[in-house]
Order: sequence, then C-alpha cells, then structure tokens
Amino acid sequence: MIKIKDNWNKLLKDYNLKELQFFEEYSKLYGDSKIFFKEKNGDLIFLIILINEKYRDFETPYGYGSFYSSKKDKNFTEPFFEEVFKILKDKGLIAGLIRFNPFFPKIESGLFQIEYVRDVFYIDLFENYMDDFKSSVRNKINVAKKKNFLISEKKDEEEFLKFYEIYNDMIEKKNGRDFLKFSEKYFIGLKNIDFSYILNSYRDGKYFGGSIFLIREGFNSYYHLSSVLRNEMTKGLSNLLLYRGCELSKNLGSERMILGGGTKEGKDGLTEFKRSFTKKSKPFYIGKVLLDKKRYDELVEKYDSMSGNGEKLFLRYREILG
Repeated sequence: MIKIKDNWNKLLKDYNLKELQFFEEYSKLYGDSKIFFKEKNGDLIFLIILINEKYRDFETPYGYGSFYSSKKDKNFTEPFFEEVFKILKDKGLIAGLIRFNPFFPKIESGLFQIEYVRDVFYIDLFENYMDDFKSSVRNKINVAKKKNFLISEKKDEEEFLKFYEIYNDMIEKKNGRDFLKFSEKYFIGLKNIDFSYILNSYRDGKYFGGSIFLIREGFNSYYHLSSVLRNEMTKGLSNLLLYRGCELSKNLGSERMILGGGTKEGKDGLTEFKRSFTKKSKPFYIGKVLLDKKRYDELVEKYDSMSGNGEKLFLRYREILG
C-alpha cells in the first residue's frame, strides 16, 4: 500500500540513501512537496512530487531528486506507478512531469513516456580531475587568480541576497524560462539548508558575482547556481569559482561534483562551459505522465493554436490556465 508523507528524511536515513536532492528541505524550496512511497520485504520505492492545484498537474522538484527504487524490476516499479497515478487521477489531475536522477539505474515503463533530454556532466573528485580541464579552462583560472579577487565563503543572508539580485537580472536579460527564476524567499531558504555553500567574489569592495553549491561529506555535490557580472574584469571568474567549489567539495569529503547540463541540442554556451571541465557525463531522462489524455490534448491544442511559437514543452498548456 502506498504511503504519503510531508516529511521523509528519516526514511532516507533508514535506507542509507546519500542523495542531497532527495532531502525534504531541498524539495520544499520549490513548494509543498510530498513523498509517495512503498516498502516491501526490505525494498523501497518512492516518488517526490509537487501537486499544482491551479494547473491540475504535478511535477518533481527542480533538479534530479524525485524518484528512487531499490529494484529495477518492472514487477516492482509498475504496480507502484499504477497506484500513485490512480491517486493523482482521482484528485482530478491532468498530467505530470518526472525528472529522473542520472546516477541511478534507468527504468522502463509501459505507463508513461520516458524521454532523453540531455547529458549531465560531472567531475570525479577523487581522481586528478584537473587533468580533464581543457587548457583554456586552466588559462582562464590563472587569469582570474591574477586579478586578486577575494572569494568569500561567508554564509549569511546578505551574501545570498546579493547573489539573488544579479542572478535574476541575468535570467531576465537572457529571457530565461520561469522555472529558472527564483524568489528572494527561495534564496533565504537555500541559505538555511545546512549543506548549501556560497562562494562570492569581490574586488576593491565591489561585488562581481558568485556560485552556490550543495555539498556534504560522502554525497555527490552539486554546482547549483552561478552568476557573475559580464565585463572585462570578470573574464575567467566563472571558471575560478567552479574550480574553488570543486576544491571545497573535495576537502569536505564529497565524492563527485555534478555540473548539470545545458540544452538538448548541446550547442549552447552553458553546455560548452561545463564540457570544458570534464569528459564525464550521464544521460538525463524525464517521464511524461498523462492522467487525463482527452483533457490534456484539448488544452495543448488550444495553446498551440493561440501561441503559434512551435514550443513543445510537455506542460506548456499552463500558460492558458494561468
């Protein structure tokens, strides 16, 4: 029988699951998340989701902290999904989006579509990881070092709010999607998580930007968010901040730094930036769940006829329900 809870860190501890984005304090940065889980004969399976009453759908929190199963067997996973989807359908939900963790085995399902999105890059911190840095990266790190930036590890609300201002400004200038925009409340919440770290850069009393990492001993670390001012002074600064984050993670006993990915096509600047640090990557998949196909098709058809922009995001109908 499926159980639903608002708090689940004890469950993670009981099963010795070492994944930072599974933690409830991370998931709840994005809303009132809940865990649907089942235990059977010492095995565990769960799905962490956010139910959006306004749009009548669900999605998993930003990142990769949503689904886990101790068994890959479809005889174990499919009945779980069937039961969860029935609960959600009975609530009147239309559809849902699941983001799978690339560092757990890929599952198969006949209940929903599983689709490749992009590669996720990572750095193994126990290796001589700088050997994988392209020469251009090492050069940019050295250039930034010579500019004598003060890299602060001070973790207080003011440091996170400074970052918040330039991060959201960057997203606005790039016409970024709404899911990449975060509120002031989000950054204050991020500051209060004990495994969040911020590296901010200063020179001559002026703030130039920073990077936020998720780090804990024995866990994978995350290069979570980063933003720096764009000018001649900051050339190489993003490279230096990521390098310093890797050093911090390694010193704190983390095993791997997950950089994330870029776009599906893999030809954007963000993908190239991350690829310049490592040769290692894993495929990232999402699950597209249809709970009320008729209603979903009606809404998508209406949105597509109104927008005419060719955008094919799975939950794109939200704009006409807003």
